[in-house]
Amino acid sequence: MTQGESENISQNTRWGIQKKFRDGSYSLGCVAYGYTKDQDDELIIAEDEAKIVRRIYTEYLNGKGSHLIARDLNQDGIPTVRNAEKWDEGVVKEILQNQIYEGNLTLQKTYRTEVLPFTKKINRGERPQFFIKDNHEAIITSEEGQLVREIFENRRLQMGVDGSKNI
Repeated sequence: MTQGESENISQNTRWGIQKKFRDGSYSLGCVAYGYTKDQDDELIIAEDEAKIVRRIYTEYLNGKGSHLIARDLNQDGIPTVRNAEKWDEGVVKEILQNQIYEGNLTLQKTYRTEVLPFTKKINRGERPQFFIKDNHEAIITSEEGQLVREIFENRRLQMGVDGSKNI
């Protein structure tokens, strides 16, 4: 009975969040590196972090890989995302693949399962996603974002499923 009540509450909460997604009134709880919120809960650029985001994009577009970018950020003593111990290539890749830096917002990239235990999962089409174009000021151009996506795709195609190079 308790499990059913918990699942019902979860379902009602999920419906409320999706309604806010649809009408554009959802407020992000945790903002991306490079942004902060103003008094109206709108995303604004945090210039000290935005400089690092621009550096990451520039270095990647100039041919440096995410592992080397992370290494160099650590060597230069650059503060990390959410006070993590150090930069790693996974975080750099997340920054490079996040369209938020182009001024766009995708909502419901993750979701929680509907039954106990509630677990967080990446949304790979199981739930609707909500895309809001030009939601806030961009840190990089859409052209830079597109070039990064093309480089990622080219590098992915060059690698085999097991990580070996395709010839």
